[in-house]
Amino acid sequence: FYKDTATIDSRDHPVIPQRGSYSQSSLELAGLGGDSQFVKWSTQHQVNIPLPFKSIVQWCLSAGAIWPLLQGRNQTIKINDRFFLGGPLNVRGFDYHGAGPHSEG
Repeated sequence: FYKDTATIDSRDHPVIPQRGSYSQSSLELAGLGGDSQFVKWSTQHQVNIPLPFKSIVQWCLSAGAIWPLLQGRNQTIKINDRFFLGGPLNVRGFDYHGAGPHSEG
């Protein structure tokens, strides 16, 4: 398993920023041992622009992709290696990893 992350953060505060930007990209490689074999790329970007009357516009973008490492072997990506939505930082009002279809309740 190998993971590399690059981050650029020019925000004035890491939790409640009023100005600045944040970018993070990561690349994971699994398959050198174990039963998971994939390449996973993810990125997050955020721009904060101050407005009059103590207001802020925040633009956020998250994206990612995952591919089986060996395409010809009919590999599937395991459930715990996939991307999920839900939680206070991406889809508010849903539990962490709670957005989307559910089985058994």
